[in-house]
Parts: sequence; C-alpha cells; structure tokens
Amino acid sequence: MKKIDITILDIDSDVYFFDVQVDKILMNVMCNLSLKEGELILGEIGIEGPGAGSFPRNMPFKTIIKEFGKLFNAHTVIAIGGTRTTGRMKGTSPSPIVVKI
Repeated sequence: MKKIDITILDIDSDVYFFDVQVDKILMNVMCNLSLKEGELILGEIGIEGPGAGSFPRNMPFKTIIKEFGKLFNAHTVIAIGGTRTTGRMKGTSPSPIVVKI
C-alpha cells in the first residue's frame, strides 16, 4: 500500500488547490469541488507532476480518489478529469471515475 498525503493549499471560490504526495511522487492538483449530501464531485481535475512519464503504471488513482472522499467525509466521489493538455491523448477528456467510500 502506497502512502498518500493530501494537503489543501488554497481555495478560490469552488476551485481547490492541493498537494498530493504518493510515496516519493508529488503532484499538484487543482479542481472544481462540490459536496452535496455526501457526494463529492471533483470536476475539471488538472494534475501536474514532476515531468513526462513520471507517473508509474501502477499509480493508485482510485485509491487517491478514495482519500479525497475520506478527507471530505463523502460516501461517493465522482472524479471528472479536465481536457488533457499533454501526452498522446492531448485534447481529449477522460471518462468520469466513480468511487464508493
């Protein structure tokens, strides 16, 4: 199990900025965030990491999403990624990920 630490850096209206540390990898995450009746929606998620190819294939994104749910006392998290700005799939939007806590 990888160690995951989430730190809220700033909040601007409904836009949240986080540092997410997974073992030795630090990611900067920003997203629109709303919480209603125990359902946490992370929208237009943007992730910046240490560089291209720096996320291993086994990066536990669902586990990270679950940690966001625990942080905000949610029973469900819907994570909706923003439009990709780099990489092979540039210009596309990923499918939403739904995680039950």
